[in-house]
Amino acid sequence: MKTLLIALLITQSLVIQGCANHLPTAIQNAPTPDLTYHQVISGDPAKQRGLLLRWGGTVIDVENLETLTRIQVLYYPLDSNGRPQITRPAEGRFILESPLFLDPAIYYKDAEITVVGLLNAETVLKVGDKTLKLPLISAKTLYLWPERDNNGYRGYYPYPYYRPYPYGFYSPYYYPYY
Repeated sequence: MKTLLIALLITQSLVIQGCANHLPTAIQNAPTPDLTYHQVISGDPAKQRGLLLRWGGTVIDVENLETLTRIQVLYYPLDSNGRPQITRPAEGRFILESPLFLDPAIYYKDAEITVVGLLNAETVLKVGDKTLKLPLISAKTLYLWPERDNNGYRGYYPYPYYRPYPYGFYSPYYYPYY
């Protein structure tokens, strides 16, 4: 009985570990040096050209040209997994270019993405009457994050059988709520 229990626990831990590392390694590991948006826009563009960056944010616009796709992204700082922290303030915009066709139905407005690529140069973008100089990144790896689970339930219970009940099987008076 003990050996069966140990075997089940080992199998479960291997399955969980196998599912946890579904991200591309370029997205998981930040390049060195890991430059932020403010470091790039305040630095010398000639010296920074060709540096590897890992940036992310939400999609603003997708433009498919004859030989490449341009995506305008609203920059957010990344968490330790490389996912944009959309609860923090946005810091600016950047443009990424990919030689692949990126379908606007998949890379839709407000979708969260993380890109690893080379800093090319600055590009000029006109937003309303304002002309902006934005960093331009040539994408090497692009990851589209799945939508966040915003069903309104507070995450007290990590077990799936509690999910239909916003407070578990217990009264909300015994647990803090927002």
